[in-house]
Amino acid sequence: GLGPRRVAVVPPARSLERRSGAAVVAFVAIVGTGTYNAWHRVGSVDGLTNSYYGTTLLIKIALVAGAIGLGAYNKFFGLPAAAHSARGVAIVRRVLRAESVLLLGALTAAAILGSQQAPGAI
Repeated sequence: GLGPRRVAVVPPARSLERRSGAAVVAFVAIVGTGTYNAWHRVGSVDGLTNSYYGTTLLIKIALVAGAIGLGAYNKFFGLPAAAHSARGVAIVRRVLRAESVLLLGALTAAAILGSQQAPGAI
C-alpha cells in the first residue's frame, strides 16, 4: 500500500532569506521611482516643507525609513540568528510584523497623498 507521503519542508531561515532578497530588489525599485515621482510632484524644498502634501510625504518617508531599518536588522542580524534557533525565527517574525505596521502606515500616507494636490501641480 501507500505509506506516509514525504513533504519537502523548507527550513524557515531559508524561506525568510529568499523573501529578504526579493525585498531588497523591491526596495531599490521603489526608492528610485518614488524619489523621482516625489520631486516631480513637489517641485521645491518650500513645497516639501510648507504644505500639507509635503508634511504627509515626509511622514510617509519616515515610516518607510523605519521599515527599511527593521528590514536591514532582519537581513544582517535576524536571519543569521534564525538559521540557528527557533528563538531567532520568532524574533524575525516579530520584526516582520512591526515592519508590516509601518508599511501599512506608509500605505495610508500614500492614499492621503493621492487625494491631495501636490504643490508642484499648482
